[in-house]
Amino acid sequence: MVKAIFILVAYEIKTRIPLHLMILTKENHKDCKMILKMVDAIEAKYGRNTIRTVVYDRGFYDYEMFGEINKQLIGFVTPSKRIGDLRRMVESTPISSFSKIKRKDTNEYVMAYDTCTTLSGYEGKVRFIIVEERYKRKKNGVEEIKKVRYGYLTNISNLPLVSGKK
Repeated sequence: MVKAIFILVAYEIKTRIPLHLMILTKENHKDCKMILKMVDAIEAKYGRNTIRTVVYDRGFYDYEMFGEINKQLIGFVTPSKRIGDLRRMVESTPISSFSKIKRKDTNEYVMAYDTCTTLSGYEGKVRFIIVEERYKRKKNGVEEIKKVRYGYLTNISNLPLVSGKK
């Protein structure tokens, strides 16, 4: 019988060097709790306060875990799930509230909206950043402009937006 195996790897962002690897089975797999275990393991190996920021995907989405990371004075950045108030904010924030930001990597512009919000189970406020990108695509031989919005949550107050400038 084939069992599901989950492999989680923590990398140092700039060098891309793996710092820690966890192999999990379905029985001991709970994504949101694994971030805290990985943080503890990395700090046990490399020393306390070596981790300044964790970046992870929506599989690790848990407001209480965000709070635990915040208590350890570690920054986090994660894509937001489109649920409840956050979904409404992503979908309904008027484009006039956004700022035009130049991307360093492509020199193209995106629109970004930066605000603070509260989350149930998270003590304090968290930054909520919405980015709207536009791109051209052909549909049925007709070129159209497609707009896509992404939401991100972070506890880093001085995290620069897309351009490196706030």
